[in-house]
Amino acid sequence: MHSSRKNSHTTFIIICVAFLLTLSACTKPGSQLVITSSPTPTVTPGPTLTPTPEPLGSANHPLVIGAVIEELPSSGDQPQQQLVDSLESLTQFHFVFQQYDTWENLLNDLQTGLVHITWLPPLTYLHAHDLGIARVAMLTNHFGVYYYGVQFLANIESGFVAYYDPASNQTTGNADVALAQFQDRRPCWIDTKSLAGYIYPAALLAENNVIVKEPAFVVSSPATIRALYIKEICDFAVTFAISGDPRTSPSILDDLPDAMDRVIVIWKSDGVIPNLNLSYASLLDNDTVQALNNGFLDLIKADEGKALLTSILDYDIQDMRVVDDSIYDPLRNTLQFLDLDYSTIPGR
Repeated sequence: MHSSRKNSHTTFIIICVAFLLTLSACTKPGSQLVITSSPTPTVTPGPTLTPTPEPLGSANHPLVIGAVIEELPSSGDQPQQQLVDSLESLTQFHFVFQQYDTWENLLNDLQTGLVHITWLPPLTYLHAHDLGIARVAMLTNHFGVYYYGVQFLANIESGFVAYYDPASNQTTGNADVALAQFQDRRPCWIDTKSLAGYIYPAALLAENNVIVKEPAFVVSSPATIRALYIKEICDFAVTFAISGDPRTSPSILDDLPDAMDRVIVIWKSDGVIPNLNLSYASLLDNDTVQALNNGFLDLIKADEGKALLTSILDYDIQDMRVVDDSIYDPLRNTLQFLDLDYSTIPGR
């Protein structure tokens, strides 16, 4: 039994040695057998892809037309959609129409880039231009003219010298001479936000160093004619001119058929106040501006286009033409004589 155990032990040792010799023969000289776990692969993230924005005017990034409309036409939003459809056909751009109930909201969206096309009256445009958010592109023809002016009126019995010839429709004297007559006299103004009925004529008087008495505010142009007709309220008044004459309005002629003879023009300005304009957001590039201008010019050639814009804006538009900001310089040059904050008179 002892001899048998010894032989078994010897046999086991021989087997182990043989296994080690065999394993050693499979390994390169000087190398070591190292057993490790499989490494975890390292994942390197690729670059973050930022979607390229679609160009302005594309189907998913349309140009936004904004306008202040107090009341929709009886046909709802049909004219606005007709305008969108017409411009898309003429320009190949895509549009949407956005209606606003306040000028403040419209200007805010123009400033933040949410509106690209809009119509602006003169003082509102000057404010938007000063903010750097709009540039004028086109000017509208309103009742046959692109610009309007002001006329200083008085009762024929006032004793003022008239520097205006109604027969030739020509002003015959300079503003400094004609307006000097109003020194220390009382004006009738329409209201403090009226460009033709207060702001511009008051600036003209300041430009010519004419100081007047405390004014009377009479609310409307026809009311100024009535005030001058009866002579008890003010010495002179100012209304719009060139684009029309409130002395010829039916409400005046029905009651005061001799108003044209009794209320006379003392002096009339040139047409220095631009009508409603078409402005674009400053971010639009020149190629887009040119394409839009061409589209609107094609639109306004047709009577249907004139009627469409007139209906939407509730403002007579007979034509449009391309202009630049310099058309506002004569107005700016006079308004600088007033301490005027354009932001306080939106929509004027």
